[in-house]
Amino acid sequence: MKTKQVQAIEAILESTLDRLKKAGADQAGVSYSTDESRTLGLRFGKLEKMGASNSMSIDLEAWIGNKYGATSVISANPDDLNNAITTMIAAIHTKNGDDFALPASPDQLSKVRDNRRLEIYNPSTISQDSIIQIVRSMEEAALNMPKINNAGGASFGQSKNLNVSLTSFGGYFHSRATSYGLSVSVIAEEDGEMQSDHASSSSRYLSGLESPIALGILAGERAAANLNPQPGKSGHFPVVFHPDIAASLLGHFTGAASGGALRSGQTFLSLDDLEKDLFSTSITIKSNPLLKGGLASCAYTGDGLAATAETFVEKGALKGFFMGLENSRRFNQPVMSGGNLTIEPDMSYQDMMADIKDGLYVTSLMGQGVNMTNGNYSRSAKGFWIKDGKIDHAVKGVTIAGNLRDMFKNMVAADDLNRFKSQIATPHLRVDGMTLA
Repeated sequence: MKTKQVQAIEAILESTLDRLKKAGADQAGVSYSTDESRTLGLRFGKLEKMGASNSMSIDLEAWIGNKYGATSVISANPDDLNNAITTMIAAIHTKNGDDFALPASPDQLSKVRDNRRLEIYNPSTISQDSIIQIVRSMEEAALNMPKINNAGGASFGQSKNLNVSLTSFGGYFHSRATSYGLSVSVIAEEDGEMQSDHASSSSRYLSGLESPIALGILAGERAAANLNPQPGKSGHFPVVFHPDIAASLLGHFTGAASGGALRSGQTFLSLDDLEKDLFSTSITIKSNPLLKGGLASCAYTGDGLAATAETFVEKGALKGFFMGLENSRRFNQPVMSGGNLTIEPDMSYQDMMADIKDGLYVTSLMGQGVNMTNGNYSRSAKGFWIKDGKIDHAVKGVTIAGNLRDMFKNMVAADDLNRFKSQIATPHLRVDGMTLA
């Protein structure tokens, strides 16, 4: 049963689509999105920030022959929509045509037009007093940890999204989603030296968040462990990336192996890399956009095609690029969507650490020193020195460097991935032979 809100949105979409056709569009699509969010933050138990917001946008796209244009409006006022349509249609006429940019044909569209089966929408009613109690208990747990003497802040956030889309070529899509988050940051001090750290959790469900007290304890432990850091060593050493940080390495892979990067030439990869060993043979990378409750789950792609689970890397070999419909046509490659990306496990964390005589365990990365065109990688890091397979002492001021091709080839994955904390999830990753300075 459609709600009155959805019925009202559909009426706007149908009217706007009709205007686009009358303005000269051969094909068109309209999408209406809303977002309701709520945030609350405490510091030393006192309310520091509280806010709520509601936003909406209407996205328009149109094709005249093989010429394409798109725009966005933050108003449903008919005059605003008419002005946006007039401007967009005029701009489309000035563009060059591109057969690759044509919309999907009706027979290509996903048969599943909503995300209900993915269980990504679970609105929970929770009072402000209850939120304050949750956040306060999280911060108190952190502040009660040894050597913690200052608070960086603790917060709660939630959002509820709705998207309804309609196209002239047979598409109607409907999605609702919720998300919740907790975060806490504290500062440890000893002998006048201070170090900070944090812990966080996110989920589609309020009940799916990690224990606030456990998060507070973790933040306190992390901050205290960072005290008394020593300078890192220089040379070539194994580097083990904490799962929260290891996800960034997988993010660099998705950026390099995308159709957009291929098109712009801003990647060290090419189609010649397909079926070749890009990673070590122990690495398999998969996506599952149909994962129930996943933070990147969706039953259909942005082009309206059915989303499917994919294998991008199999036993080290590159099997495909992240491609939307336009770039798949351009490069004659299959459409491959990458929601909920992860690496298959290989070895235990204990085995990963066991043979490291000297190495670095990275818990934080700073800077943006990654060149996607040539793969050169150089970032400032902090974490802990590994000595004879065990964490020995905190380390600061270390630069880790390498090239992503070499890093991928020398990468192995642990078997300790137990939940998706973000759209990309990884276990501990180890990369041998990186340069430390």
